[in-house]
Amino acid sequence: MAQPIRRNAGAVRVYSDQLRVLMSHLAADPLDEQKSIALVSHIVERRGAAAQLLEDLQSQALGISC
Repeated sequence: MAQPIRRNAGAVRVYSDQLRVLMSHLAADPLDEQKSIALVSHIVERRGAAAQLLEDLQSQALGISC
C-alpha cells in the first residue's frame, strides 16, 4: 500500500498535469470557448481538493527528517 505522502503527491501531480494540458490547449487556440470553459471548470471545480492535498502534503513533509 502506498504511503499517504506518495498518494497526495500523486494526486497533486495529476491535478497539475491536467491543468498544464488544458492551458496548452488554450494557448494553441485562445479564442476557443470550449477550451476556455474546460480550463476554468478544472480550476474552479478542483481547486479545493488540490489545495487540501497540497496542504496535507506540506504538513506531512514537515515531519520527515532529511
